[in-house]
Amino acid sequence: MGAEKQFLTSVADAYLFDTDNDTLVLKGKTLLNSSIEQAVENQEIRGGKGSQLQLDYNYAKTLNISIEESQVLEDYIALQNNQPIANELRDYYIEENVTLSSGTGTLSNTPINNVYVTMPNGNNITITPTGDSIDLSSNGLTNETVKVVYRYETSADHIVINADEFPKSYKLVLNADFRTKSGKTAEMQLTVPKYKIDGNFTLDLSHDGVSSFTINGKALADDNNNYAHIDVIPVNGTSKELAAIAATPTEVELSASNASDEQQLTVYGIYGGSYANTIVTDDCTFTSDDTSVAKVDANGLITHADTPATSGSSTVIRVTNGSLVDTVQVDIIA
Repeated sequence: MGAEKQFLTSVADAYLFDTDNDTLVLKGKTLLNSSIEQAVENQEIRGGKGSQLQLDYNYAKTLNISIEESQVLEDYIALQNNQPIANELRDYYIEENVTLSSGTGTLSNTPINNVYVTMPNGNNITITPTGDSIDLSSNGLTNETVKVVYRYETSADHIVINADEFPKSYKLVLNADFRTKSGKTAEMQLTVPKYKIDGNFTLDLSHDGVSSFTINGKALADDNNNYAHIDVIPVNGTSKELAAIAATPTEVELSASNASDEQQLTVYGIYGGSYANTIVTDDCTFTSDDTSVAKVDANGLITHADTPATSGSSTVIRVTNGSLVDTVQVDIIA
């Protein structure tokens, strides 16, 4: 019976690291969407009668990654502008309702300079406060509630949107889940060593919605000409089993006249399908069927017997990882 069908589900968690000092600068845990799009350009070369397709080659591979966050963090704005968040005293405008008593009212904060008052008739006037108090008795007001706007000093996270600054590249890590109908089976992690943010953002302040924030960017080639790599880890921690092992070379010849002649074996683990082979030499044991012809050590090095065998002699080296076996033919030649 085949394995259950597996699906990539849920929105990924996202992490951005500053590659200059290997620090975590952003952790996105409430993402609405994260998408990865690989695009490849292709060029067709046609010729001959009927304009037959002679060659189709690919070029200009790009990896585009979009992250949409459900909450608006000042970190996202800072990243898009390559600016630090400075927590400092800033001038801040506020609007509030003030209920007067005998024409005077107390503000929540001490204003800087003027206070702008919307009178009950809709007109706006400017008054000078005394500390955190305003007096509107001379304007004919007694116990009304008025709306005021003023500026005061408070601690705030300050981000500059500079015309000459643009975002830099970061290391991006995305974590998502593989699931079957039986539940979670594996975690997928996509790592982009150089993720270049495009610097574009929109804050939607609509009356009937909650603003989200999107970071779009492209993967840049790293020092090894790679855009990204993906790791898939089973939730039970088990690794994929090998389908076979293959020792190379498959046939070895040792010269009877050269007592120091030797050959190192390399053993590959074969998973099958699209999986790459892996070297498993250190996980294998080696034995010779006839040590009077050739010996093999624990590392897979084949050498002559203590007394070199004569030309025409042969033996078999057996390789195993405990469950899988391969053999290597050894011949002694003149």
